[in-house]
Amino acid sequence: MNVYEFDAYMNKIKHISNKNLIQIYKDLDISRFEFKLLMTLYYSDGLLTASILASLFDVTVAAVMHRMQVLEDKNLVRKEVSKEDQRIKYYYLTDEAYRICTEKAIMIEKKTTKFLESLGDDVYVLEGILVKIINYMEERKW
Repeated sequence: MNVYEFDAYMNKIKHISNKNLIQIYKDLDISRFEFKLLMTLYYSDGLLTASILASLFDVTVAAVMHRMQVLEDKNLVRKEVSKEDQRIKYYYLTDEAYRICTEKAIMIEKKTTKFLESLGDDVYVLEGILVKIINYMEERKW
């Protein structure tokens, strides 16, 4: 396999994955980035600020704040001002968003489990390859 074939495989995987997730975004009337923000809040233990989220997604703080305002307007997130520093705002899911994210997380987990089970013993081969990719990228600061 050469670099172009590898890139084609990776792009095909991304395309299929995105195609399957697009229905989630349409159902919720949110963008892909907004969905990622919601799921990050869902899996976090709280105390996430716009700057922390911006660094996680490698975007500007302004981009995060804009998207969070959109999600707040849709009653999917709420923000609380820090008692120690009024400039700091923490973002949390609303109860409705938490319910939606739980439902979507379960759905994604079921699909992932079904895929991994379909691999049979090849799942160990996949795991080995993924570990090699991660190690390679970490060692070489990809």
